[in-house]
Amino acid sequence: MIALACVGVYLALLAALYIFQSKIIYLPGRAEWAAAQLAQPAHPRFAPLDVTTSDGLTLRGLWAPAQDKLQTIVVFHGNADNIRTIAIPMVSLVEGGYGVVLVEYRSYNGQQGTPSEQGLYADARAFIEALKSRGVDEKNIALYGHSLGTGVATQMAVEYPDIAALALAAPYLSVAKMAQRRFPIFPAELLTIDRFDNLAKIAQIKAPVLIGHGDKDIVIPLSHGKRLFAAAREPKTFFQFTGKEHNNILENFNGKLMDWLEK
Repeated sequence: MIALACVGVYLALLAALYIFQSKIIYLPGRAEWAAAQLAQPAHPRFAPLDVTTSDGLTLRGLWAPAQDKLQTIVVFHGNADNIRTIAIPMVSLVEGGYGVVLVEYRSYNGQQGTPSEQGLYADARAFIEALKSRGVDEKNIALYGHSLGTGVATQMAVEYPDIAALALAAPYLSVAKMAQRRFPIFPAELLTIDRFDNLAKIAQIKAPVLIGHGDKDIVIPLSHGKRLFAAAREPKTFFQFTGKEHNNILENFNGKLMDWLEK
């Protein structure tokens, strides 16, 4: 009887993990955050950038057009971030003269839609195409992902092979592998729907690749960044940030990114 009860509990937890996996991956936050960011942006050069996705959603991000530099850096934030929180560390890129686009995903901060892997890819395409329609050449676009956003950035680098660069901060091999690490007693990797498989895609990318990872990252292990780097084509560069965790590497990473783009 005890064994049957344990099996029942296990199967119930397994079913819950499968059904509610989207709630674990995506943490959209509160709608008022977006309104506050747009009302008082982190830098005066940021202005709203409205786009329409291929499935008819209207999304609003932020754009600071390039000044002294050719490149415009398109930023894809992590699963618990938003354009308000990610804007603060990106100010250094704006002040460095680069164009910066902060992409906001569907459902985040009260925006339309329901998040999914294919949905986030559609959102990303909409922002890239909006830049291109405003005269920004694909060859002058650098894609930048942090945490969950590395999966979006990597997919876009596959779809837009003429980009200037791909920069990944604290990347993972795949969301499926992260799920297995987080829930080791379940076959989580097999059950994951939104996989964001960076490892399967990284070797397809023709643009220069920059990867940075903190050696104290307990969210996504340093080993993920190193394995992804090993699988990437040349030219590629890897930075290991001593004493840095998952969410406090961005300022350091941005400094390295600006130096790297200058080369």
